[in-house]
Amino acid sequence: MSGKWKACVLVGFSCLIFMACARPNYKDTSGPLVRPEQALKDCRLFFHSQQLCAEMSWTQVSTAGDESQFTVRFYHKEDPLVSVDPQGAFSVELWMPSMGHGAPEVSIQKRLNSPGFFDVREVYFIMRGPWDLRLRLQIEGGARDEVIESVTI
Repeated sequence: MSGKWKACVLVGFSCLIFMACARPNYKDTSGPLVRPEQALKDCRLFFHSQQLCAEMSWTQVSTAGDESQFTVRFYHKEDPLVSVDPQGAFSVELWMPSMGHGAPEVSIQKRLNSPGFFDVREVYFIMRGPWDLRLRLQIEGGARDEVIESVTI
């Protein structure tokens, strides 16, 4: 191998070593990714008893009579990026305020290995119109906290 090639290999090898030892700075870790005031503004479903926020996301939206499904995620308003399990039992009731009746009971499954996530299935809106989704947290022998998300089918 000629001296020119040895020099190129040595320079290339040196560059690899320096790049491998460099400290990458791909993200700013000096502060929160979401500002607290933004989290409070975005916390539409707030459970006062546990200081928890919840967000709903529809995974299957259907018309009256067909099954709908959604996911609920709980988190602390101070740290919206970390999901947490609420204390007590979580339940959902479908209620049609204009007609004074509800709908059949829904199925709720807590996600394994995913703190704070609940899959709500077997959601049947039995007729078209405005509905209230009553999301509840019930601590045994303690307070019941409820928030309402209104939808129109």
